[in-house]
Amino acid sequence: MNRQEEKAINSLCFTDFDGKFRGRLAAVIPRYFGGGEEAKVTGTAARYQCRVKIEYQKDLMGLLEEGMLLAVRNFKRASEGSVRYTLMEISRVWPEHFGLRGLGDHGYYPMQFEIIEQSEEDWQTDDTSTMMIQIDAIPINYDLIVNRECEFEFVKGFS
Repeated sequence: MNRQEEKAINSLCFTDFDGKFRGRLAAVIPRYFGGGEEAKVTGTAARYQCRVKIEYQKDLMGLLEEGMLLAVRNFKRASEGSVRYTLMEISRVWPEHFGLRGLGDHGYYPMQFEIIEQSEEDWQTDDTSTMMIQIDAIPINYDLIVNRECEFEFVKGFS
């Protein structure tokens, strides 16, 4: 399937919130089965946790919610003319500011407040150079295969 056909299928089958959702799969993290804190956001039986990083847009933060499904292009072999996507459920969404990331509780207090105050203005903009949206998502163990005619097939997948 060529790039143009794939774009047509994507626009028919998925949403990118009018071009606002520009993200990349950043990490696939194996889970270790312990009774720790991480089970609260990753599910008890999930074998992997995935991290997706998205360009920050203020409006997009209000559109993304836990429980939504993500379809991430999977390069595992699919039949000729088909595209395969791994389906994931969003378990956590949060914005991240580059300047606040290095801020610790043990720093000089007036400096901490100054950095926080200066970052407040950034949240009202769509400044992708200092901010991003991060998502934790859990593969639901099914892949979606879509062919040229936009016919769907669910197959046991990412597990």
